[in-house]
Amino acid sequence: MYYNRLAYPTIRVAKNTIKTKLGFAFMTTSHSDLLQLKNLGVASVNILRAIGIHSCDDLKQVGPVQAYIRIKLRGIHVSKVMLYALQGALQDVHWNDLDPEQKQQLVAQAEQALTTPSPGSDSRPAQRH
Repeated sequence: MYYNRLAYPTIRVAKNTIKTKLGFAFMTTSHSDLLQLKNLGVASVNILRAIGIHSCDDLKQVGPVQAYIRIKLRGIHVSKVMLYALQGALQDVHWNDLDPEQKQQLVAQAEQALTTPSPGSDSRPAQRH
């Protein structure tokens, strides 16, 4: 057993097959076109799969901010680098090469979405009788 860079314990089962203890399905490197994108490794792809993103087209449709929000709402602890990595993956650039202004815009969008109640939800505290 070893720990990948996201600190999830993993078990190497066979060549190019990794299963994390987060309960994700076995995935080989040939199972996802997401692995062909810059910035995304097996751990990141497993996280994306956990939130329902299984392909590059899925990621394009959802977008990096919404994908990041889904990850956070699922209770998976990731840093802002994951948000940058998702954007960079769609632009085919390393996350560290994104324009600082673009990074700020991504963070602002994500923070706004995470702090704004969704339509139809009641953000007021429940009243006690």
